[in-house]
Amino acid sequence: MPWLKSLEICEQHWQTVIICASLFGVIQCFAGYAAWPLVLGLYGLGLGFFAGGALAVLVHDPGGAILIASLSGAVVGLLLVGIQWAGTFLYSATVFAALAARIAVDARWSTLSAVALACAAAIAGAVIVWLSGRDGMIVASSIGGAVLLANTAGYLLTLEQHGPVHFRWHFSPGQILFVGGLAIAGMIIQFMSASEQQDEPAPTETPPQVQ
Repeated sequence: MPWLKSLEICEQHWQTVIICASLFGVIQCFAGYAAWPLVLGLYGLGLGFFAGGALAVLVHDPGGAILIASLSGAVVGLLLVGIQWAGTFLYSATVFAALAARIAVDARWSTLSAVALACAAAIAGAVIVWLSGRDGMIVASSIGGAVLLANTAGYLLTLEQHGPVHFRWHFSPGQILFVGGLAIAGMIIQFMSASEQQDEPAPTETPPQVQ
């Protein structure tokens, strides 16, 4: 994001931003379904922040851009939490579109082909998650969290050497194993947790004793 690179406050605290993103990745990957409203809220916060900041570049004032971006993030986050079916659809579309686009770019597809694949993956992934409910939400959040953790890990490992704006994540065999392993581990943990909650007996009310 050019506007983000130009803000000194973000450059000064970039490592803090990356660590916060890593924590969000952990929540998504290993507790996404259990914390679904939180996931949607944080996703909306980030989406609104970057979208609002990109538009706020017209202000030509770093402080004003940060304010507009923060307000946009808060509004979008609250909207996605309040309208969860829309938040679920948008979040799932973003996860699968980003994954498909990354694969297409690393495979050196043309821009048009990469965009077409990302759009198809976004629509198909969002519809499948939306229709499958709990299982789809677990799969989407595990994949989304794993990809985010892979990106933030790469940023942290190269931050001091190259700076935050020069890192570019590729699908190397090692990274594919890293992302795949994290995603599978996240799915297993989330499915086990959801099954345990489903198997818990409902609390029974003790009838009042007659004196």
